Amino acid sequence: MKKIIMVFLVAKLVFGITMSLSDCIQTAEKNNLDIKISETDKIISDHSLTDARNRFYDITGSGSYFLNGDDDNNQNTNFSASIGLSGKVSPSLFHNYEYSKISNESTDINHSDILNSIRYTVINSFFQVLIAEEKLNLQTDIAEYSQKKYEEAELKFSMGNISKSDLLSFEVSKSSDIIDLKAAESSLKKSKQTLVYHMNAKINSDSLEISYEQQAITEENFDENILIEEAFNNRPDLTLQKNYLS
Repeated sequence: MKKIIMVFLVAKLVFGITMSLSDCIQTAEKNNLDIKISETDKIISDHSLTDARNRFYDITGSGSYFLNGDDDNNQNTNFSASIGLSGKVSPSLFHNYEYSKISNESTDINHSDILNSIRYTVINSFFQVLIAEEKLNLQTDIAEYSQKKYEEAELKFSMGNISKSDLLSFEVSKSSDIIDLKAAESSLKKSKQTLVYHMNAKINSDSLEISYEQQAITEENFDENILIEEAFNNRPDLTLQKNYLS
């Protein structure tokens, strides 16, 4: 049994993947198909706008070189050259340019919306995994405590200090805590699977471990205005709503 446990631990160390919140977001941004499509649309829109702007201008140029005299005497050589820049404006060109400009702005907003939406989804999934891990740790402690209480109850029952019904109540409590422990394990597994799905990454969810370093809490962090401003600046869902309003 010890060998099996050791093999499992070694395998987990070798194949386990530890990712921070930033790693998860970057992986999702790299792999998400909607982001890739919106990036392509943005490039096409930028080129369309440049093309529409360039249609207002027409560059023309001409040059000539005149040589008078023989090869030994080039004093009468004349040189002339010219280049011109002309512009043209028509209702059709102006309409096309305005349409391309609005389309380009819309494409930028759409790209930003998709980015923020994916980031918000990944951030939410990441913290759901953190919460599920904390619940599992708590339930593990509860199950271990319940097991110890049951073992103590068994000893008391064997000594005749408690009745059979009292022992059964401890057994029921232990069984209930074990069921809750299994549910917590299942919840953590589902949360990891959801996070991997949103990252669109080829990662075995069972081997995924996440790390999160909480920032140091200082007195200024509790200022209400600072916290609200921080939320407005950093929350992807609020940025998404700003883009919709725009």
